Amino acid sequence: MNLRRLNTLQRKPLESTVALINIIFLLLIFFIVSGTIASPRAVAINPITLAELESESPIPSLILTQDGRIYYHQNEVALDELPDLVAEQAYVRLLPDRDVLAPDLMRFATLLRDYGVQKLVIVVETS
Repeated sequence: MNLRRLNTLQRKPLESTVALINIIFLLLIFFIVSGTIASPRAVAINPITLAELESESPIPSLILTQDGRIYYHQNEVALDELPDLVAEQAYVRLLPDRDVLAPDLMRFATLLRDYGVQKLVIVVETS
């Protein structure tokens, strides 16, 4: 009788770590499978690659530095040359330096609009 009582006292209750491991394993499998499933397209297409895409006229890109220098397609240009370069462009891409002040950037954008630029896209880095 003493042995039986001693035996029951020495047993520790089982921790249910096996159930927790099973749940984590099933969640892992769920996220792996759901991440690989892609919804099918309604219409089958063969998309083009950038190498196949040829543009007859490249998009004019302007770079505005902090000290006010202007670059057009990697070449420095003077402010008085700018109207001839961007006149009547439908689309101009502007890459300002991070340290260009907002009022200066707005003044430059207004100047481009006055020169005849129809659409100005300012390229920024998202945080």
